[in-house]
Amino acid sequence: MAKAWGKVFMAVFSYLYKYRPYMTVWVICCLGVGAYDSIKQHDIDALLAYVIFMLVPTVIKKILLTISRIGGGNIYDEKLLGRGPRGRFINYINEYLDK
Repeated sequence: MAKAWGKVFMAVFSYLYKYRPYMTVWVICCLGVGAYDSIKQHDIDALLAYVIFMLVPTVIKKILLTISRIGGGNIYDEKLLGRGPRGRFINYINEYLDK
């Protein structure tokens, strides 16, 4: 079971590295600093705070996409905000796991 979860984790990391390199750096930095602070303080609160902080760019992106759709679907805004084709993430994960 752990081996399967490890492969899924590697597939997600590979997707982020290929399609969202800036997000990969952001996630690694937040998790690394959060883990370090959590170990240093002997408390899980620091790690949870950094995980929440890690999600901020995703939340901002979703809010901006929602605002851009108020007047109807605007393809330019979706391309500007970096929204990929629907199903690209799932298709990539399935292809990675089938290797």
